[in-house]
Amino acid sequence: MDSYTFINKIKYDNEFENMYKEKIISDFRMNLYYFLISRTSEDDFFDLCSIPENHREDVVKIVGEELIQVGWKWQLSYGDTGLFIFKGDVPKNCW
Repeated sequence: MDSYTFINKIKYDNEFENMYKEKIISDFRMNLYYFLISRTSEDDFFDLCSIPENHREDVVKIVGEELIQVGWKWQLSYGDTGLFIFKGDVPKNCW
């Protein structure tokens, strides 16, 4: 990041909370992509504990809608800390 970009990003009047949430969403999308291409079956789940708890519900809702748009189904499990992504039936270990 060059000096000009850095200075513009850290201005006092920026909405840091929104910027932080966008960063969390961006990181989640990337991590979810890596998860999907490396998993061995639809029984595998993504651990959501890496997402700050106060943003977890919003982030999953936003990205969940994107998953649905491209044909995936998804469901939370394990006290809303595990995310299953699948095409067919809900995986048996999703409860």
